[in-house]
Amino acid sequence: MTSMLPIIEELADAPDHQARARWLLEVPLAVIIRDQVTIHRLLSAAGFHEGLAYFAAEISALSATRGRDGLAPNTIRMTREYARIGIQIIAREGAEGGSMLQLADRRRSRSAPMSGKMDELQALAAVILWKSGHFDTFDLSAVLGVGEDAVCRTLQTARHVANGGA
Repeated sequence: MTSMLPIIEELADAPDHQARARWLLEVPLAVIIRDQVTIHRLLSAAGFHEGLAYFAAEISALSATRGRDGLAPNTIRMTREYARIGIQIIAREGAEGGSMLQLADRRRSRSAPMSGKMDELQALAAVILWKSGHFDTFDLSAVLGVGEDAVCRTLQTARHVANGGA
């Protein structure tokens, strides 16, 4: 028997990063604040760097001085949302039984004209992360597990729609 609470033991017993990502998304925020030292230690020991980034962003948002509108500053909220998107992708990959690249149509993924499709969450993540100004199309394709051409097509479509195209 350990001295950890059962909810923290779930994180300690998580078999992979996908399970850790699901835990981070589902655990009450009060637990994250209360047990932040233990959670940080467990994520570090597992080498879950994306989880640590999300965890730090969540702690920052929960600890930030709020403005007159009752919200944390925009930079902190956006950082948390970017980190959350990454964790959601990791958590979903586990639920779908593999990386998005493994699920792509192999015949199309080898052709130059099209490297596979992006789903709606990947497209949304690509647009949001691109607009942050911190990522290029190569980085986005690596993070999302899709071809760089798919990211470029998605960004071009988003620009077209934003400019009034249908």
